[in-house]
Amino acid sequence: MAMTYEQLLGVFGADTVVRVPGASVAHEPTRRWLADVGLPREAANLRLDSASGLPTAAEASSQTLPAAIGKMLVLGTVTEQGGTVLLDGTTGAVYEGYLALLSDARFQPELLASDLSSLVGLMTAVTRMHRDQGEFARFAGRRGQAVAAEMTENLLGVIREHDPRLLDVSSEISGHWRVAAHIAPLDRVAGPGEDLALELPPGLLAKAFEDDLRRYEDADLPAVLTHEPTRRFLREHGLANTNYCLLDEQAQTLTDYFHGNRDAYPDLFTDYFRGHFADDGETLSEHVGNLIRLGSIADEIDLVMEGATGRLLGWYRPEGKHRPVNVDVSAMAFAQWLIRQVQLLDPVQDLIQAEASMITNLTRILAGTARGRLQRRHLRVTRTGLRHRGGLFRLFGREPGWPSRRSRPASRGGGSPGGSGRPHRTPKPHAHSVCPLPPRPAPTPDSGPQPAGPRSETSLTYRSRVTGRTRRGRPRAGPGAVW
Repeated sequence: MAMTYEQLLGVFGADTVVRVPGASVAHEPTRRWLADVGLPREAANLRLDSASGLPTAAEASSQTLPAAIGKMLVLGTVTEQGGTVLLDGTTGAVYEGYLALLSDARFQPELLASDLSSLVGLMTAVTRMHRDQGEFARFAGRRGQAVAAEMTENLLGVIREHDPRLLDVSSEISGHWRVAAHIAPLDRVAGPGEDLALELPPGLLAKAFEDDLRRYEDADLPAVLTHEPTRRFLREHGLANTNYCLLDEQAQTLTDYFHGNRDAYPDLFTDYFRGHFADDGETLSEHVGNLIRLGSIADEIDLVMEGATGRLLGWYRPEGKHRPVNVDVSAMAFAQWLIRQVQLLDPVQDLIQAEASMITNLTRILAGTARGRLQRRHLRVTRTGLRHRGGLFRLFGREPGWPSRRSRPASRGGGSPGGSGRPHRTPKPHAHSVCPLPPRPAPTPDSGPQPAGPRSETSLTYRSRVTGRTRRGRPRAGPGAVW
């Protein structure tokens, strides 16, 4: 459904819409759209800040690109760290891809929209969904899993109306809009809490994690945990025992943890608590000794809690220091639930194909759900993926500068699964996701093993410890890694 310039201004405002008269575009409908209607500068995790200048991909890239890609026009990027948004001036189609990868003939850009009309229409729909406007006005003030599922179906319907090809799960089609439909509405599941950051629906974690959920009785928690809302949450909701958050059999203070293990590992524990002993060298300082250890959230980061406030900290073993990793247990539990939804949806929807979009959506949900209490200063999106300042949410990361896995090589080379030293756990087959999962398409008769390409760093594969799938690229190594 075509939009007018006036309609675009009504949604985004005059300062955020750019028109490009006289663009050097051969496709007449596209040239007319740029001149008469224009594009939003930023919406739906797309930053079209290059639209006014429309440089070619060859001009924007420091590497030599194939001729067909090099002459495409750069509109902007997918989020701050995602691929480049490219306009084919001959056909009017819009693609995304990493220019550094597209210099390799094995990689091709992915279709983001069949034309500018579809692109702008979907950017408008996602914006209205976040604002409860237009066709999404009926969701204002409503929360819950049923609401999120209804919003998903509503947005999927809009995508089918504008550009049904975009829902195909294919290496040729961007996963950007699938992520918008399946992940973005999840911010309606939890609401702001009174005593804690979030209020979760009853049974939310139990349905998602079943036997992997750990609820704590009062007797299981040390007396120094005096923050009653935290005790109540751990008793009623609990936390999930996952491969990226391994919970101890018993929650205990760091004093008890030290005295219970120092005889067996004297050097280790002396180093573990270096700088935190009293003058006698045997007694921990009161503040550190009263911290409560719940488990570990990475290979070298332990999860501890302040008993008086319920604030969650990460104890960095190599440094012997602790830093905040989350507001409280409600925010952490909701983050675990969000990750579980990705685990359930990814095998069918291939959400990690649109890694940058998914990370940005998860960060937005965690940063904005709790009425600002879970602020963006607690979370940051970097080129290494969704990373909590304490390391808890380094879920989809790579070494800095490593290319995303969203651009796929035309020939899929081999490689051996890799990963960290911690045990791999595959998600259970039950499907307690917000939205019903469609059946996975049957393989086509000609689908089969592709010829192996040259073994290079971009053709390595590894096992994701979050989704349980084998992915292309290199697993992140070092403290905080959860692959």
